[in-house]
Amino acid sequence: MFIFKNIFRQMKQFEDYVDLYPLDRITFSYLPSQLMHAQLRIKNKSNSKLLYKIKTTNPRNYAVKPSQGTIHSFFDTTIDLTMQPFQHIDVNNLRLTDKFLIIIAEVNDEQAQQDDLNEIFEKKGLKKKLEVSIIQNNESTNQQMYNSQEQIKKSGNLLNNSQNKLYQSVNNAFSTLNTINDDKQKEQVEKYENELKLKIILKQVEQVTKSSNYSIIHIIIIALLSLIIGTLIQK
Repeated sequence: MFIFKNIFRQMKQFEDYVDLYPLDRITFSYLPSQLMHAQLRIKNKSNSKLLYKIKTTNPRNYAVKPSQGTIHSFFDTTIDLTMQPFQHIDVNNLRLTDKFLIIIAEVNDEQAQQDDLNEIFEKKGLKKKLEVSIIQNNESTNQQMYNSQEQIKKSGNLLNNSQNKLYQSVNNAFSTLNTINDDKQKEQVEKYENELKLKIILKQVEQVTKSSNYSIIHIIIIALLSLIIGTLIQK
């Protein structure tokens, strides 16, 4: 009877004891220069208590927590997997050769309490390898799109600010031109008034020179006023 039990146990496969999620590949989402995380769920679908152990072909690149434990019948456990960061890689052309090795072994309560479980895994362990892959992270892609949109917004704001400054400069230029035109118009009016005053004074001088009623002092004063007004008009 014992012989038949051993033969039956050897015929049973890894998949007869557990279901893995994911089934055959661990996928990490790429984030530049950041730790990348994934999970593995092991479900015990047998009537027996199982030991499990997880190893990797590249221990320096991965952290596995917990890497070893016990799963009761019809229970499951979740394993956290962490990959060390890459700075800049081409995800589409990257081909990883790393693998995770899942080892399970059927045990009773007494065997599960042993200090050294390596012998049990060596004698009774069933194994399955999972490949490793990296995909482009949606969060990273969304962040890049968000950054592009923000850059476009900033460019639009800079353009609007430049346009506003341009409009302000044009308005200031028109205001300056209007001020200049007003000053010129005012200057022309004052010049015209001064010319009229000069004509009046010259007319008076002409009358004085013809009349003997005015003294020479009056004539000189009128002449000086004429010169002063003429100088102002020329300016």
